[in-house]
Amino acid sequence: MEDRRILIADTAIAVIADVGVRGLTHRAVDAAANLATGSTSYYARSKAQLVSLTVERLASLLRGYTEHTALASATPNDGGELVKTLRGWLEGLYADYQGELRSRAALILELEQSEGADADLLREALVSAEDLAGPLKSAGIDSDTAPALLVALEGCLWEHSAGRQLGATKSGTDAFLLESVLSSHHHSGGRGLFGLRR
Repeated sequence: MEDRRILIADTAIAVIADVGVRGLTHRAVDAAANLATGSTSYYARSKAQLVSLTVERLASLLRGYTEHTALASATPNDGGELVKTLRGWLEGLYADYQGELRSRAALILELEQSEGADADLLREALVSAEDLAGPLKSAGIDSDTAPALLVALEGCLWEHSAGRQLGATKSGTDAFLLESVLSSHHHSGGRGLFGLRR
């Protein structure tokens, strides 16, 4: 039963990546997954439930990728090493999760624009500050930097899933953005990004 839910969610992700959220229907998922008509409706009665199931799956994939790449437990020594860690995390997503990133971008827009948007569901689709807490602390970067860093990371993900960098697996712009955010915030030890005292 759980395998069928995952199949439906993964197929929904692929449908959205191919034709957008408006093309996400129970019938489209059934057809793409080679399931009997009505199978998707059994697990997700409404389109809202289907969207919820899909977002939950995307969030699970992102968390799994983050755990697999050990971002949360990374121990960079300084800001420069942290930038490398974050770039590696981003580039892995660009290389292996292009369809998922396109679907994620489309669903974020859909959730933001829908009436009575589910804030909790929307947060599930976004990168979590908890994933950055360990690396920031290890690099000696003030935790107050996390919100700005999340904005930069989401900007990078957006550009690679729906913007100018669509399809690219690497970009020097990512490093520039991350370095800019980190260098503009105070180091918790009173030193600058690369260990130089301010």
